[in-house]
Amino acid sequence: MRSEKVVKLSTADVAADGSVPIEMNIQKFRNFSSENGSAMTLMNQQPSPFEGVSLLAKHAENGEIHYEKTLSDSSVKFDDDDVIELLPQAMMYADLNQKTFEVGETLPVKMLIDELADHQISESVNVLFTLKKVEDQKAYFDLKVEPETALDFRSGTNAELSGGGMMIYDIKHHYIPEQNTRYVLNTSTRVEIGRLVLKASTEISTQVTLN
Repeated sequence: MRSEKVVKLSTADVAADGSVPIEMNIQKFRNFSSENGSAMTLMNQQPSPFEGVSLLAKHAENGEIHYEKTLSDSSVKFDDDDVIELLPQAMMYADLNQKTFEVGETLPVKMLIDELADHQISESVNVLFTLKKVEDQKAYFDLKVEPETALDFRSGTNAELSGGGMMIYDIKHHYIPEQNTRYVLNTSTRVEIGRLVLKASTEISTQVTLN
């Protein structure tokens, strides 16, 4: 399975209550899968109703993210969880906040994996962050899922998670301008006729420009 989400974000000035308005334009929101190597789309080649829709959200001073209103097609409804799903930095790196690194040091960071498991479970795993270097007020990290990360979804189903990538953190402006990661979730379920094996991969590539 593969997901493609392309979202353009714009922020405005900090409001009086300390929150930051976020305007989001969903340029692509699609899911794909393959069966025995034969590609097909999960949505019968119909794009998600989210595609082409713009909305307004708010990042509160306490770190919470809230949906405010839809700016384009008012018939498409969102909630706070939808907005968080469209903001991978907020969802996947919440545990990174306030961690302190030395160059060459590796620290575990909790990452939610309900996105990878199609919302069937909500669990967190350790991703190992290694600070490789600091250059021009930017910190460069290597990311890797903790080796031999095994999950037990339900009776008779086992799973293994692997993958990783890179991330750059802007120390001066406190945001992540670039990340490129790939996570693979392999599941195996015992059934009467044998064993059902599924593989889901999520690729996250983010490039942010600060205007």
